[in-house]
Amino acid sequence: GTKGVSGALYFSTGSSSSGNTGYIFIGTGAATSGRGGLISITVGSGTSGVGGSIEVSAGMSTSKTGGAISICSGLGSTTTSGELVLATSNSGASGVSGSVTLSTGISRTGSSGATTISTGTATGGAGGQIVLSVGSGDTGAGGSVSISSGQTTAENAEGGGIAISAGHGSSTAGGLGGALTLSGGQGASTGGVLRASAGTSTSATGGSLDLSSGEGTATTSGKIIIRSANAGTKGASGSLYFSSGSSSSGSSGDIYIGTGAATGGRAGAVIVSVGSGTSGVGVEFTLNGGRSTVNTGGAVRISSGEGTATSSGAVVIRSLNSGTKGVSGALFFSTGSSSSGNSGGIAIGTGAATAGRSGAIVITAGSGTSGAGASIQVSAGRSTINTGGLLSITSGEGTATTSGAVMIRSLNSGTNGVSGKLVFSSGTSSSGNTGGVYIGSGAATGGRGGAMVLAVGAGTSGKGGDMILQAGGSSATSKDGGSIYIKPGVGTTTTAGVYLYDGGGTIRITVTSSTIVLSSGGSVDVSASSTVAVTAGTTMTLTATTLSFGSSPLQGFETTTNAVTVASNAVTSNTMTGQITGSSTTLAAGASESFTLTNSRINNDKSIVLVNVLSPCATGFVVVSKALVSATGSVAITVYNAGDSACTSSYILGFLVLNN
Repeated sequence: GTKGVSGALYFSTGSSSSGNTGYIFIGTGAATSGRGGLISITVGSGTSGVGGSIEVSAGMSTSKTGGAISICSGLGSTTTSGELVLATSNSGASGVSGSVTLSTGISRTGSSGATTISTGTATGGAGGQIVLSVGSGDTGAGGSVSISSGQTTAENAEGGGIAISAGHGSSTAGGLGGALTLSGGQGASTGGVLRASAGTSTSATGGSLDLSSGEGTATTSGKIIIRSANAGTKGASGSLYFSSGSSSSGSSGDIYIGTGAATGGRAGAVIVSVGSGTSGVGVEFTLNGGRSTVNTGGAVRISSGEGTATSSGAVVIRSLNSGTKGVSGALFFSTGSSSSGNSGGIAIGTGAATAGRSGAIVITAGSGTSGAGASIQVSAGRSTINTGGLLSITSGEGTATTSGAVMIRSLNSGTNGVSGKLVFSSGTSSSGNTGGVYIGSGAATGGRGGAMVLAVGAGTSGKGGDMILQAGGSSATSKDGGSIYIKPGVGTTTTAGVYLYDGGGTIRITVTSSTIVLSSGGSVDVSASSTVAVTAGTTMTLTATTLSFGSSPLQGFETTTNAVTVASNAVTSNTMTGQITGSSTTLAAGASESFTLTNSRINNDKSIVLVNVLSPCATGFVVVSKALVSATGSVAITVYNAGDSACTSSYILGFLVLNN
C-alpha cells in the first residue's frame, strides 16, 4: 500500500539433520527450431535510498571447503559460445559509475584463494584477447591501473612476484613469440613517463632491475634497444641517462657495458658514438674518471682485447678526416695542472715481447700540399725555482748483442730545395755559464770505444761545405777567449796521434807523443809577426834540394861565450862555433904555427870546418893557411904571418863546424 513494502519471496529447501539439503534448479526448457528462454533476475527501481542489491553466496562449510559459484555462458556447439558480461551500469547526471571488485576472501591459515582471468584455448584461430583499460575522462588526471603482488610478513621470504609474458609462438615453421609493449600515455603537451623501479629495502640491498632479451636456443638471441624517440620538427630528441645512484656511506654502484663471451665466433663489438648534425659544432664525447675530495681521482683505462692465441687488438685514438673547408681535429694528451705537488706523468711505450721484438713507437707529422711542413716539438718541463726538466733520448738495450742506434737527421730535400739543418745548441744564460754540449761514444769492455765522425757531405756544384770549429769569445775585461783542444786517446803502451788529411785523403800533419810530421804536397809556409822558435832536444834535420834563407841573416849557432887559448899546440872546444886565441904573441914575419882543435861536433873526415881570422895580431898580418880534418873529433890548423913585421900581440880565430 501507500505506507508499506511489497512482500518478500523465499525460494528455499528445508534443512537436513543428516545428509545434504535439497537442490534448487532454475532453468528454461530446451527449444527446437528456436532458442532457449531467457532467465532475467533484476531488482526493481526505487525513488529514494540506494538501489536494491543482488547477493549470490555459496554455502558455508564448518569442516570442508565452502561451496563454489560458477557462472558460465551458453555453449555454441557449431558457432560462438555466449558472452559473459560483468559490468556496472552507467552513472546518473551527478554520480559515478559503480566499481567492480574481483577478490578472494581472507585466509586465516594457509594461502588465500587465487584469482585467474584467462581466455580459452583456440583451435584454428587465435586465443581471445584480455583487455585491461581505464575509461577516458574530461576532468583531472586519467584513472590509474595498479597491479601489485602480495606482501608477506614471514622472515626470509620474498613478497609475491608479478609475471607478465607474451604468448609463445610454438610453430617450428617460423613461429614468433608475442611482443610485450609497455608505453607511457600520449599527451598533447608532455608524454607520459614510463618508470621501472626495483623494490626498496630498509635494511639490506635494494632489488635488482634485470632487463634481458629472449634466448635463441638454436640461433641468435633477441636485441635490446634502449633509445629515445625521434624529435618533432621543433625540438630535440630525449636524453639517455645511465647512472648509478649516489651513496651517503660507501661506494656508489658501478656501470658495466660489455658484450658476452663467444664460442666458435668473435665477441660482439661495443660502439659508443655521437650522432651527426647539420648545424653548429659537432657534440663532444667526454669520458671522465670519478672525482675524489679526499684521495686520488679515478683512472680512465682504455684497453684492447686480449688475443690468447694470436695478436691482441689495436687501440686507435684519432680525429676523423676534415671536410673540404676545415682542418682535422687536434689530439691533446695532457695531464692536469697541480696546485700542490707534481703533476701527473705521461708514459707512452710498447709492451715487452717473448720470442719476438717489442713494438715500435712512431711519431710523425702528416704531409701537406701547401705551406711549410708541420713541426714536431719535444720540450721538457720548465721550473721557476730549480733546474728545468731533462730531455733524454735513449736507444733500446741489447743485453746479449748490440744496443739500438739513435739517428737524428733531416730527410732528403725535394728537387728545388735543400735538406733541413741540424742545430745542437744549449740555451742562452742571463746569469752564469751556458750549458755545455757533449758528443762522445761510451766506454767499451772487451772492445774499443766507438768512433766519432764529423763529416760534411759531398756536393756536385759550387765550393764544398766548410767545417768550422770555433771556441767562445769573451767580452769580459782582461779575459781570454775559449781554447780549442784536440786530444787523442791514451793507451797502455803509447798515445795515439792526431792526423790531419788534405782534401785528397793524404795525411799532411801527424802529431804523436814522439813525432810531429808536416808533409805538404806543395809548399809549407810558416810566418810570424815576431819570432819563430824551433827547438829540438837532440837533432834537428833540415833537408832540401836547396836550403835558402833568402835575404835574411843566419845567426844563433851553437857557441861559447869566451874564446879558448891554444896551449901546447892543442885546444879543445865542443861547440859548433867558437873563438880560439893563438898561443904566440911574437909570430915572426913569414913564419907559421900549427895546433890541433879537438871538437866533438866533428863527426868524421867528411865534416867541414871553416876557420877565419876574427882579430889579427898587432903589426903582423896572419892568415889561416890550412884547416885539415884529420880524424873524427879533430882538425889540424896552420896560421901563417904574411906581413912584413912580426906580431907583437896574439891573434883570435873563429871556427864553424858543418856536418853533412
